[in-house]
Amino acid sequence: LGEFDAKLAGMKNDGGSDPYQQNYYLKRLRKRGEYAREAIARLEPLQRTFSRPPLPGLGELLADLAAPPPGR
Repeated sequence: LGEFDAKLAGMKNDGGSDPYQQNYYLKRLRKRGEYAREAIARLEPLQRTFSRPPLPGLGELLADLAAPPPGR
């Protein structure tokens, strides 16, 4: 997800006024949101199931997925 966010940030900075690149950036941004929502929906039941003891790193992963992409 970090690499994808870095690519999005690069696309936003390099996009300029080209409408094709701007539309592609917006499409990729929507796809990132869809991916994050799907991953959260799949992982939240797992977090509830394994709340005692918690799975290491799952809370941080869900927080990273829920965070907006940098530069937005």
